[in-house]
Amino acid sequence: MSHYVYETETDKFNKFLRQLIDAGRLKATARGITLRVIAKGLHTLSRSQKFVFQTEVVEKFVRKTCRCGNEISWDEMFFVEDGKCIDCQNKLPIAVSLARSRRY
Repeated sequence: MSHYVYETETDKFNKFLRQLIDAGRLKATARGITLRVIAKGLHTLSRSQKFVFQTEVVEKFVRKTCRCGNEISWDEMFFVEDGKCIDCQNKLPIAVSLARSRRY
């Protein structure tokens, strides 16, 4: 008998936050607050903790849509660079190599 485990949006969000922590992308204060969010939820933060979480985590690392308009899932959000989704990141090397090959 197989069991299917359904991941909620909160589970996916927490997994993304854990990736930020594990990669060392957060400052000490933001790291502690993010650990609390994972363990106890956003609703447990004080007003000042919410401000730090918003400015140091959400505004710096959360991108729901790419510049091209594609929606960015929690699973790929950790890999977003310069506001570009994985598809756009993959297109750039192809475009550069095509431009180089046309010069010769």
